[in-house]
Amino acid sequence: MRKGWRLGELSKNLEEILKIRELRDQYTGVSDPEYEEFRKEEPTDTGGVVAEFLAEPGSAGNIIDFRGSSNDRIYFFSDGSVRTKKVKEFNYIDRAGFVNVVPIVLGQVGMAIVEIRHYPRTVYQETRFVILAPFRLMYTEKEYKRLLDSYGADYDSNCVFKSASIPLEKLGYEAHKIKLDLIDNTVGTDRDKIPPQAGSGECIYYDLSNAEVTLEKLRALSSRKAKYRMNKLEWEGIVNFLHSYLSDGQVLPKYSLAKDGTLFDIIKSRPSNINYLRYLVGISKSFSLRPIYEIRQKYNVPMMRVLQNLKEGQRTRAFILNIDRDFVIFWYMRLREPIGRNAELISVGDRFNGLVKVEIYLPEAKIEEVRKNKSITKLYNIISARVYNSRFPIPYRDRRWLSSLYPTFLCEEVIKSAFLSNFSLAQILENIFRGL
Repeated sequence: MRKGWRLGELSKNLEEILKIRELRDQYTGVSDPEYEEFRKEEPTDTGGVVAEFLAEPGSAGNIIDFRGSSNDRIYFFSDGSVRTKKVKEFNYIDRAGFVNVVPIVLGQVGMAIVEIRHYPRTVYQETRFVILAPFRLMYTEKEYKRLLDSYGADYDSNCVFKSASIPLEKLGYEAHKIKLDLIDNTVGTDRDKIPPQAGSGECIYYDLSNAEVTLEKLRALSSRKAKYRMNKLEWEGIVNFLHSYLSDGQVLPKYSLAKDGTLFDIIKSRPSNINYLRYLVGISKSFSLRPIYEIRQKYNVPMMRVLQNLKEGQRTRAFILNIDRDFVIFWYMRLREPIGRNAELISVGDRFNGLVKVEIYLPEAKIEEVRKNKSITKLYNIISARVYNSRFPIPYRDRRWLSSLYPTFLCEEVIKSAFLSNFSLAQILENIFRGL
């Protein structure tokens, strides 16, 4: 019999789980990339986060059966993927005479949108290569600008080391209609601080002589920067697709495009075209325990037990989450029953198998309207039913198939098929590094 936690013990251990995660984050210098917004802190002008209000009438612990609310399904699905690899290290001597080591990381990021109607087809796809290296330590600003200009690169003139973009065609790779992003992993914004903090987004330079800025933290920071680039690429692709689709005279109802993962990454980047979020539904296969913990404290509801008692085709009440100046409505629902579920003894992993977190965007101007709208439950049930109706066929090849949707699995396969092998990528980037 597998070792697990009894239901009565689980809530007692929830705070311990969160403390362990926070200690891990402090040690490694990186928190869960999709769920940094759940850091336990009081609301401030820089953006405290709290699951503060119910988004529909009723008790916070109520379970709702939404099956039959809609016979429709979601037809468009989006996903992004990132692959990184540390290829070498750059050594330099600081003013104090100490040798510092900074990793050089190569990566590939991609996104795809798949339409599932009569048959699956890819309607949008984009891939980019990424080099994360300490360019400001390798070149002076004048040398780096001259180098980028020789390649016809696009870059931020106010902070030249922040990032640059070069089409591979200009580097002699005509067969690859892909752009190469050069990102300095010793330069960032105050949102990239170690540990990350919300801020104005102004360009900063890391003090590498600081003992807290270790090689492991810089490697984690590089991975986070690559993931941020993936999130940005996915949002750009979604906007391009929606603009093209709607410009052709097509009609797309709200909440008709399912994005794999949280919507928080998009919202935190403060995009100018944020209105396109009204077409998106965020579906997360894995999620933080922080909102569950906060809901339990605020409403005195045993949320872990509520999630455990969810049957297939049921959801929790919807809650409003405050992020900076924006709001997200989210709830949990069960796509499939977990295999081997035991009411008396169950591991934490089994407990969440088959569960997903659903999110929709809510502008601040609509917050009061949502709170007063007693019929809003119907909208949440329709969205839940459309997600639930998209659960077949079952992607058994995905190890998380209990919580996965087949169209999302197809997106992942499309993206991976566009990635180069490590050997091919190393050959291309070796030639690029000769030029850099």
